[in-house]
Amino acid sequence: MNPSISGFNHHPQGNNVYGVYTGFGELAVHAELELFALWRVAPKVSVETDGEPLTGRLDEKAWGFRVKGRSLVDLDYSAEAILETGFAGSNEIRAYGVTSGAGYRSKHLRWHPRGFAQFDYASGDKSPHDRRHGTFDTMYPTAHDRFGIADQFGWQNIVAARAGLTIEPHRRWTVTTQFLDFWLASATDALYNSSGAAIVLDATGRSGSHVGKEVDAYSWYELNRHVNVGAGIGHILPGKLLATLRGAGYTYSYFAINFKDAGTPVTH
Repeated sequence: MNPSISGFNHHPQGNNVYGVYTGFGELAVHAELELFALWRVAPKVSVETDGEPLTGRLDEKAWGFRVKGRSLVDLDYSAEAILETGFAGSNEIRAYGVTSGAGYRSKHLRWHPRGFAQFDYASGDKSPHDRRHGTFDTMYPTAHDRFGIADQFGWQNIVAARAGLTIEPHRRWTVTTQFLDFWLASATDALYNSSGAAIVLDATGRSGSHVGKEVDAYSWYELNRHVNVGAGIGHILPGKLLATLRGAGYTYSYFAINFKDAGTPVTH
């Protein structure tokens, strides 16, 4: 379903996704492994052609794994890789995405600082004329804070690096700062937002592949077991691509209240 002015529309018939997940919680000390396979079908999607744009049936499979864990020296880590195959109309799908990250938290220093780093990659399409679709598909996307709290970019045709630091001035209060750098995986494909829609496109690739940088700061405070409050601000500095095609930077700020159950047992 999609929201509209008059309410919600009916879901598109035949636009379905099926999946199988399995997990291994004791693969190694403090490590977990998940394997998954997803199958997405849709009766009509846009298909790349040499001439006028066409539509065709989507038959897409995604095969992937995810591993995460924590070492005995306060190092946490995670990694995920996904390969997509199938067909969009008569075009072959060959796309992939990877993400990995690690963090280290010092329990012995004041404010227990935790440094972290993350790398994300999602393939892009090389050419609309080669009968091969190379743009990674996040299927039913949400990329909140995967690429910064401004939430302007999605996990498609992108290379992103992140580094940051979280401190804990009080057991109920955390403060985080982070820096991100964004590039296109393919300069001839579009830059996509977190919903999967194209933001800008230079099919010639002459506008370059450097999207820009982002600087964020945000904080959370736990009022009690059931309520957290938070605020943050993020600013995007345009790289060559955005400076050429869009021009201005972007600043986003927010205030949030989070209500949680906190595991309160049900009474009878």
